[in-house]
Amino acid sequence: MLGPRELLHRFRLMAVPGRPTAAGVPTDRAAALELELAPLLAALRVAEDEAATVVSSAEKESARQDALTAQEATRLVAESRQSAVTARADAAAARLAAVERDQQAIQTAAGEEALRIESVSEQRLPAAVEDLVRRVLATGLAASSLE
Repeated sequence: MLGPRELLHRFRLMAVPGRPTAAGVPTDRAAALELELAPLLAALRVAEDEAATVVSSAEKESARQDALTAQEATRLVAESRQSAVTARADAAAARLAAVERDQQAIQTAAGEEALRIESVSEQRLPAAVEDLVRRVLATGLAASSLE
C-alpha cells in the first residue's frame, strides 16, 4: 500500500508548466502508471484464469449432475410404471379371487336352497298327491253321476 508521501508524489509535476524546453525532461505518466499497475493486472489475470477454471469445472460438474439426475428420473419412471403394472395385476387377481369366492358362495347357497326345496316338496308331495287324487275321484264320481 502506498503511503501518503508516495501518493502525493504521484501528483507532483516533474517539469515546469508551460512549453517544454531543452533543459527539462517531461514525466511519462502513462509509463509510470503502467509500471505501478503491472503487478496488480498480472494478479488479476491469474485470478481471472482461476475463475475461468472454476466456472468450467462447475459447468462440467453441473452437466454430469444433470445427466445423473436424468438417468435417475428415467429409472424412477420405469420403476413406477412396472410397479403400476404389478399393482394392477395384483388388484385384478384379488378381485378375480373375490368374484370366484362370491360365485362359489352363491352356488353353495343355491345348492342348499335346492335341497331345502326338494326336502319340502318331498314332505308335501304325498299330501298333495293324496289331495289331488281325492279331488279327481270326487270330480269323477260327480261327473259319472251326471251321465
